[in-house]
Amino acid sequence: MEYRIEHDSMGEVRVPADKLWAAQTQRSHENFEIGVNIETMPMEIIHAFGILKKAAAQANHKLRPEKMTSEKLVAISTACDEIIAGKTFPKYAFEGHNVAFKIENISRINLAQLTRERGFFCSASGDVRPLTQDFIIPRAIYARKDWMDRLAKIQRDMEDLYIDMCEDGITYMESRYIGLHSQTISLTYNASFSDWARSCNTRTENNFADEINYMYRLMRDEVRKQIEMVTDPLSKKLWNWLFGFTDKKKWYDRDHTYNNDFDRYPTPEGYVFKEPAHNDWRKSSWKMELELMYRERPELLLDGEKEMIERWLALEAEGKELPTTYDPEFELTAKARIKTVDYYNR
Repeated sequence: MEYRIEHDSMGEVRVPADKLWAAQTQRSHENFEIGVNIETMPMEIIHAFGILKKAAAQANHKLRPEKMTSEKLVAISTACDEIIAGKTFPKYAFEGHNVAFKIENISRINLAQLTRERGFFCSASGDVRPLTQDFIIPRAIYARKDWMDRLAKIQRDMEDLYIDMCEDGITYMESRYIGLHSQTISLTYNASFSDWARSCNTRTENNFADEINYMYRLMRDEVRKQIEMVTDPLSKKLWNWLFGFTDKKKWYDRDHTYNNDFDRYPTPEGYVFKEPAHNDWRKSSWKMELELMYRERPELLLDGEKEMIERWLALEAEGKELPTTYDPEFELTAKARIKTVDYYNR
């Protein structure tokens, strides 16, 4: 049998050359023989879409023949005739699903990162409000009482300034630019399962050592719970297969934030990173968060992380230093770069 190569977000897939469907339908056809009336796309809908697409092609040919050429019209009409006759698509076609979450009290830094994701967001912000109704502070900073005391003083000074601005008639939309306006926000998030799974796989990497990582782990755990409630064995098999794309289980080589220093999966023998890690993972709040998950919420840990943390604890118990590729003298570390800002030596 001859095949052609089609692509989707999961990679390449071989499709029989005489079939008109693309990658995702082929994956469904190969992996899941989902039974009649068990989360299937009704054949009547597929039949109706065949009629609709053929009619649209005919209308476009009449209105814009330079775009919908006779050659294209014949090809589309032939394919639609096969769809209408029930010859083209597999007997069962799985209907796509979205995931939706309500997310409360995240930082605006997290929000800025979320807006890069393939999802739909809805949030509200406006009117006069406390500048600092909530702060989200990384654990490594919160543990330093001297720093927190300084931040508290800055907060009080900025709040006093904000009061003066509002009492003087400066609008909220302008006064908020002084910086310490409300730091948390709530929103809704909606995305296709494949887009969410792809983001989840990326954002739960330990190099994304921040609040958004924790948020995606909470999302992932909620989806896992929903999958556990599915009773149909074929549907559960499908959802578990899709869920696997939320964690592709590999060592990290995408950037130099921490290189692969968290060491969930070992760096291949002989591999040398082009640069030292730009940050010391041993001083990161994310290390503290992972250790807290290990003690209190192990269900949020990914495969291999329990063993990873236990390796850290064993080394620390023996009084040994945890390994790192971080070099504090490297020019792109925060320690080195801060010396280049104009207020460093004031």
